[in-house]
Amino acid sequence: MTFSTNALRLAAALLAVAAGACTNTASPNCGAFCPCTADTDCSGTTPRCDTKGGSCVPCLPQKDNCPSGQRCVASGASYACTSTCTTSADCATDAGAARACCSGMCADLTADVANCGACGTVCDPKVGAEAACTAGKCVLGACHPPMLNCNNDPADGCEVNKSNDPLNCGICANACPTGANSQSACVNGTCSPLLCSSPFQDCNGMSGDGCETNIKTDAMNCGKCASTCAVKNATSSCSGGTCSFVCLGSFADCNGLTADGCEADLAADSANCAACKTPCPVLANQVSACLAGSCQPAVCRKGFADCNRVQADGCEVDTTSDPINCSACGVGCPAPLNTTATCTDGACGFTCLPGWSNCNGLKDDGCEIHFTVDRLNCGACGAKCPPADQSEGACNMGACGAGGACDPGFGDCNMLQVDGCEHPLTDDMNCGGCGVACVAPHATAKCVASACALQTCSAGWADCDTLEANGCEQDTDNDPNNCGACGHVCSLPNATAGCAKGQCTVASCAAGHGDCDGVAKNGCEGDVKSDPLHCGACGIVCPFVFPACSEGLCTDHYQPDGVQTDIPLGWLGNWNQCFIDTYADIDSLDTLLNTSCQRANLLIACRPAGSKTLTVVAQAPRGDVTWETGLADNVTTHAKNQVGFYYDADWSWGVVPFGDLVRKLPCDGEMMAEPAQRMCWATENRNLVPTVLGIMGPPGRCGTTVGIGDKGWERIVYDAN
Repeated sequence: MTFSTNALRLAAALLAVAAGACTNTASPNCGAFCPCTADTDCSGTTPRCDTKGGSCVPCLPQKDNCPSGQRCVASGASYACTSTCTTSADCATDAGAARACCSGMCADLTADVANCGACGTVCDPKVGAEAACTAGKCVLGACHPPMLNCNNDPADGCEVNKSNDPLNCGICANACPTGANSQSACVNGTCSPLLCSSPFQDCNGMSGDGCETNIKTDAMNCGKCASTCAVKNATSSCSGGTCSFVCLGSFADCNGLTADGCEADLAADSANCAACKTPCPVLANQVSACLAGSCQPAVCRKGFADCNRVQADGCEVDTTSDPINCSACGVGCPAPLNTTATCTDGACGFTCLPGWSNCNGLKDDGCEIHFTVDRLNCGACGAKCPPADQSEGACNMGACGAGGACDPGFGDCNMLQVDGCEHPLTDDMNCGGCGVACVAPHATAKCVASACALQTCSAGWADCDTLEANGCEQDTDNDPNNCGACGHVCSLPNATAGCAKGQCTVASCAAGHGDCDGVAKNGCEGDVKSDPLHCGACGIVCPFVFPACSEGLCTDHYQPDGVQTDIPLGWLGNWNQCFIDTYADIDSLDTLLNTSCQRANLLIACRPAGSKTLTVVAQAPRGDVTWETGLADNVTTHAKNQVGFYYDADWSWGVVPFGDLVRKLPCDGEMMAEPAQRMCWATENRNLVPTVLGIMGPPGRCGTTVGIGDKGWERIVYDAN
């Protein structure tokens, strides 16, 4: 039995329907078989529609969708991609690329290193570099790290090893410094510090003159840098890295300490007169002198005298305090009645004996009052004991009794001698003392055990410092630092907090925010710079014709400055989603920019798959977002709208906050500086390249999530005019 090609294709279409490959919704009532009519009806591994048979197939010769180096040919009832060919005509593509049939396989003569410009023309790799074919000609490919092409001559390839070349250390033309008595080397691409030749050292820290100092002979740097031999009163020198010195004139090093040099002047030092440790003889309270290396006779120190004329005990008397020899030998101080004579700073005086006082101020009669028993001077001059309880009062051991002093808890509040201490000191107007009223600010107080005590605070006030004297001093109705209670500090997001009637309130909002829901506890939650429902101020809704909010103004589409985080999809306005895939997909972002996303402005974003909130967002004119920054590991990003953009079609694409460092390995893994505001996509097939010599990093990141390479995260491109 034989079947026509169309019959076979019809059968294939029925199988495709059963497998779910056909998604035609134009004829919802077509029954079990829904033939496709266009490519949009097909998906998955059969993305093309063979309209002759109504079946979805892997490829079609028209607008050939096979990968580079393959072509679409009929295969039974369907079509398939194949790399085999018979003639170059078999390898032609709709795009017109220069492909030829070489040894039975289709080859791209413009880029194939095994067939560069013509079949069989092989591009050989140069020293330290990859082989490469560009526009059909063999060229020098990328250098193998750590090799560099410093002479720009492709003939000798990448001729320099930057890890150990002292003339090209780390980068081309970076020569490691050299200097006198020193040498330097290139280690792992970094110039090592100067290595000094013994006994020289780089003491001035200037690489230009190398290791300029001989620490064995330099008196300012003896044995090591900054170790000076200079000492007081001496001439210093350095020999073999050890300091020595010779004392000047009459000076000598008597204490053997190098630090103070020649500290003793043998011509004038009474402790070392003419020679070290030869003191001039002195006795108690005497001073001596050394003049021109000769000891002079000793004399008494000021305030002392030799009153007994005995040489052995020196100047034995202190004439500033001795009442027998006050100011001079033999000058005695008199002692009037009830006193003890004194000498102070060489002047005579006296002090009263215990229990006595000089109440009339006269010196001649001494201390005439015995104040421990005198009722008119009881305990002190002029202190009279008052009468009380029909008693004249008395002085006993310097204290008035029997009507003089009141019993504990009582006072003479009416100041009448006849009734003594008539008032108990326990009421609120005489608490602990006559006339002491229990009154406290913003509070009620009572007298408890003869002491005022706070009872209750007035409404809206509190005793926060626990001091009775100032009552309930704290206004808890209006103080944001003690709102409603002591120590309750009002702190609200994006706001300056206030306090009203003991409740935290929003006093003012930070720039760009508003209290749009009127709820104090979440502060100024509204973003009036970006929220189209509160654009410029709370409640201002952007109209349909200008659906986005940017810097507080309604506009056609969302145009923020700087890298943004956690942006609702509803804020984007008229941004057109021109591309979306997951971090697990392999897409040429360079190609999509020239096909799907062609408008003047681009917004790139990332998010967890299906989320209504974009985790990281940045936007700028198209040329700034795709500014070519190259393959370097650490690069200076291209700045626009307070964002650092970086892009390379064969490496990675991403953003960082303006001025931050980025590490392209190929994607950014930096976690120290503002990690939440970083995003990176590996371009082309970089997300599948394994780690090689530590230069490849995670395939992608979205904010603080790094190493993304699965379908749980999406990368999105929007465009707008």
